Amino acid sequence: MLGNIGFFTYLIASVSYAVLAGLLLVQWRVKPLGPILVFACTATSAWAATIALGTLAQYPPISLMKATELVRDAAWLFFLLQLLSIQVGGSEKTLQGFKWQRLFWPIFLLVLFLLLPELHKTTHLRIFENYALALTIWLGLALLGLLLIEQLYRNATEAERWSLKYLCLGLGTLFAFDILMYSEALLFRELDPELWQARGLINAVAAPWLAVAMARNNSWRVNLHVSRQVVFHTVTLMGTGVYLLVMAGIGYIISFMGGTWGGAVSFTALVAYNAMQFGLVGLLGGIAAGVFGSFGIVLP
Repeated sequence: MLGNIGFFTYLIASVSYAVLAGLLLVQWRVKPLGPILVFACTATSAWAATIALGTLAQYPPISLMKATELVRDAAWLFFLLQLLSIQVGGSEKTLQGFKWQRLFWPIFLLVLFLLLPELHKTTHLRIFENYALALTIWLGLALLGLLLIEQLYRNATEAERWSLKYLCLGLGTLFAFDILMYSEALLFRELDPELWQARGLINAVAAPWLAVAMARNNSWRVNLHVSRQVVFHTVTLMGTGVYLLVMAGIGYIISFMGGTWGGAVSFTALVAYNAMQFGLVGLLGGIAAGVFGSFGIVLP
């Protein structure tokens, strides 16, 4: 078991988010988004625990791992949509007059249907069994998360960004790493085991950043004086597109040369991508806040 790195990394992630959910339940400071935030932390903890225990099984519960990951992603996306809706219009149920929850749940059920073979094994449609389709869905969910984070941060005032930057950094790290892992899997037609093992630790590292964000804003209600229109920016889309093109080119070069250093290149690309999205100073500040936050010290 000591050599099972994935078990320990995902176990650490599970404990981290279980503690975070417990603190939220005890304090119950985050309203009106407290329930979904607690659920998102609980879902992340359950997802990580499922994978950790799955590494010990002879036959890992792949479908259960997929289902819990989808619930985790959906919970964080739901939270971000609610927070963005409050930021723009003051109500967590509508975004620019559109009741997005009516569309959210049907899409969730559709994605669940596409990702779990047990739900459509009687259809005999090969498209549902396409490995690339599943990876594309996971990649799309991560990209949607980054887009929402970008909108949340770019449409915030300077005062609001003080309480939002660690939330954006924490969740942005989760979704950016998912983009890295699934885009590489899509390009090379297999998941990188090293990235898969590191993913649990990446999720755990983001937990202190989220804790700092929750401590800074006990209501998640941004102080708006007037409603603002959402200004859509395409930096995330363009950055992801360029990243995929570069990764595809590097992949062909590595394949042609017979090298095995794709993992190092991918990590380098991720650091460059995060630096472009959030800035090097913000990234270093988030790392420092995460370290000090784990000891109960909240940085300004």
